[in-house]
Amino acid sequence: MLKYFYAMLVSQVKKIESEINLIESERIKNVRPVWQKLINAGTAQSILDSNLRHQIRELQQEINFEYLRFEGIFNDDLEVCKGDSLENIHYNWKLVDNIIDFILENNLKPFITLSFMPELLASQKDKTIFYYQANFSPPQKIEAWLELINAFIIHLINRYSIEEVKSWYFQVWTEFPHQGFHWAGTELEYFEFYARTAEKIKGISKLLRVGPASETFFEENFLSQKFLKYAEKNNIAVDFYNINLYHNSVPVIEEEIDMSQFYKESTLEDIKFKFKEKDYSIKMSKKIKKLLQDYYPEAELIATRWNVSWNAKELVHDTAFMSDFIIDNALKLQDYLDGLGYLNLSDLISEWPINELPFFGGRGLMNTEGIKKSGYYAYIVLSELGDKIIAQGDNYIITARGDDLQFLIYNYAYLSKSYQNADYSIIDKYSRYQVFENKSDLKFIFKLNGLKGKYKLSQYKLNRDSGSAFDQWLKMGAPSDLNNHEIKYLKYKSFPDLRIEYLDLEGKYKLQGEIKSHGIEFYLLRKQFQI
Repeated sequence: MLKYFYAMLVSQVKKIESEINLIESERIKNVRPVWQKLINAGTAQSILDSNLRHQIRELQQEINFEYLRFEGIFNDDLEVCKGDSLENIHYNWKLVDNIIDFILENNLKPFITLSFMPELLASQKDKTIFYYQANFSPPQKIEAWLELINAFIIHLINRYSIEEVKSWYFQVWTEFPHQGFHWAGTELEYFEFYARTAEKIKGISKLLRVGPASETFFEENFLSQKFLKYAEKNNIAVDFYNINLYHNSVPVIEEEIDMSQFYKESTLEDIKFKFKEKDYSIKMSKKIKKLLQDYYPEAELIATRWNVSWNAKELVHDTAFMSDFIIDNALKLQDYLDGLGYLNLSDLISEWPINELPFFGGRGLMNTEGIKKSGYYAYIVLSELGDKIIAQGDNYIITARGDDLQFLIYNYAYLSKSYQNADYSIIDKYSRYQVFENKSDLKFIFKLNGLKGKYKLSQYKLNRDSGSAFDQWLKMGAPSDLNNHEIKYLKYKSFPDLRIEYLDLEGKYKLQGEIKSHGIEFYLLRKQFQI
């Protein structure tokens, strides 16, 4: 069995050289595939959409995530709360059961965000958010909310068993309060709301996992230390802690925001987002991990919503850049997180209006037509990595599973300084690659010693010419509307290039190549069985 012994690594801006001797010895460390822990579907109601269900099935067959995260389980469009007053409420779980049954049938587990506030329970009827207008105010009476939580959790246990439900995640609300986003109450009101909700859930069974809303890092206004200090002082359960990681930053907004009008078609077109530095996700994860060690060292740290931007019309989302962004960050974040939840699995979301173009900058790994973007294939590549790390450095990782080796090399070019500073003059619907830093081609040479026997080498290439549906759409003339034939054509053309070679090795092998900016090469070296 192949084992890592010695690696001499020389990394330069334009070249990677590595000589690796493979003999009987222990490898460096385990791969922690935090990127497959969870994926965001959007709202619970969206999971009823047959188109989204088709995409979820396909995603699971090819990538196999553990959890499906969704919000809005108590939104009025699911008709959970019935009645005409707080004194006359009954619950309807019909659509909720349909959603959770579907999740479990597809080898997923629910990551349930307990939100938003049913209008019947809401303290402020006019406080609504998102395109679907969910209420985000605190409850009129906390007792009514706790009765809802009690009924919901007991229903789940009775239907699915405590053995099943104890493996799920229950996140209390979506995001920490900031300027009225997501929570119309005060910080203290949310802290108390979480405390009472967590107490209720743990009172039903201590085996159930509960965690708070996500830290958002808005305008450097971090609430994590304040919340964790409050929770520890009051002996409140925190089984997992949540953060949102976005590289775009919201401009400072001085006036009070009418959230019912914020999620409109024109809003995102008017905001000029700036972007954080290249390693922002890593910096924030390290910071919160260190903080969590001081208060709840046993709690999991999960990035519940992660992307280069939360903007549902960010044009770089469709480009080949996303595959490198995903791979580079995912590989580095495995050292600091217990889960990394990409936002979103699909452009079929109901938070914002959906644009008519096939590639409008949606956050999904697939577009509304089910065409797989470059980022989707990045996840397939990550899912094919081995379980042991042989060597890792800037722009590459080498892993092993048994006698098989996996080589992942990429040439990651981040956003240019101009675009980080909100220069939108250098991007439009069709011309989107001027916003990235200039990177030279990346040359690599891996010299492998200790490989003997017959091997099958599969080489996948992912770049602007191969595996990028957006670039293929441009090549076909960028039609604004796609018919069924054109959709099938793009699905076929967007698959990464694949080359197969059979090798009979006598101890040494040299793997070398050159990768352009936004490019990825992935090699699977599989030992062939012989009698």
